[in-house]
Amino acid sequence: MQRSVPKTRLIAKDEAGAAGLLAQVRKSGDVEFAEIDHPVYPLTLPSECGSSSSSSSSSSSSSSSSECGSSWPEYWPLKAVRADMAWAKLPEFGGVAMQGAILDTGIDFKSTPELFGLIDRNKSTTCMDPNSTACSGTGLDTSFHGTAVAGIMAARHNSGDNTPLGVMSSASLISCKMMNASGGYSSDAADCIYDMISKNAAAVLSNSWGDTESSTYLEEAVAYACQHDVLFIAAAGNERVDVGNGSAYPAGFAGRPGMECVLAVAATDSSNNLAYYSNWGEQVQIAAPGSNIWTTYLTGTYKKQSGTSFAAPFLLELQGSQ
Repeated sequence: MQRSVPKTRLIAKDEAGAAGLLAQVRKSGDVEFAEIDHPVYPLTLPSECGSSSSSSSSSSSSSSSSECGSSWPEYWPLKAVRADMAWAKLPEFGGVAMQGAILDTGIDFKSTPELFGLIDRNKSTTCMDPNSTACSGTGLDTSFHGTAVAGIMAARHNSGDNTPLGVMSSASLISCKMMNASGGYSSDAADCIYDMISKNAAAVLSNSWGDTESSTYLEEAVAYACQHDVLFIAAAGNERVDVGNGSAYPAGFAGRPGMECVLAVAATDSSNNLAYYSNWGEQVQIAAPGSNIWTTYLTGTYKKQSGTSFAAPFLLELQGSQ
């Protein structure tokens, strides 16, 4: 069960100060454990394509579609994951009414037409309180990253053929905001996990964030998720290293005892090769398109995005087609 002891984050001026403070806390004997609350970051690369919007003129829309557009069947990522075969097995185009929770920068459910009506706002929340495990708020995105992930999962063609199309466009999404554009903390990610499990929110937890360091609090949270039979999707990371060397988390939890629900996802390019930036290794069980993915941005705009961040959400199809 979730810890009843309040989370307390102590701020140090520098790394040496943090180490000294940690040693003092551990000596007190009054805490179950103490550790550095490592930062985590969105696993994205700089965008390689300009933005477009639902209000663009027909000429600009045409240009955008030829360069970055997502119209089926020309949209290569959907072809690469054989979305047509999954959809053919399901009762309606784009999938069944399943739920996926996105632990990220939030989701722009106010001004992104392709996501209107897809967000379960009763279960969505924000977990970014430095001194509490409690989560509150709306989970609204002001940074873009979570909205881009959501678009890959479930965007609908609401504004024209050049707008993004998600892999499971009838899915219901839940937003758990645990970072902003510059990142967040592993403890907040763990709090999101506990919150989503306590609400029985979703069969899939999508995680397009990470760092090179692990933590006890995060590891226990992921193990707790596995005990509750959810699929924990984790982007493998963009450092071009073997995940097995202990330098990429939470993807690095994959393959450990009690972590059978963790699915580490690498990124491929349009030639179906491992993307040049993607992490890899024995613990990475699957790969999905992650290069130049045309998806939702903020306030009704769209951009191409690259990184294992954008490979991970394609795996919602895997759960939906079970």
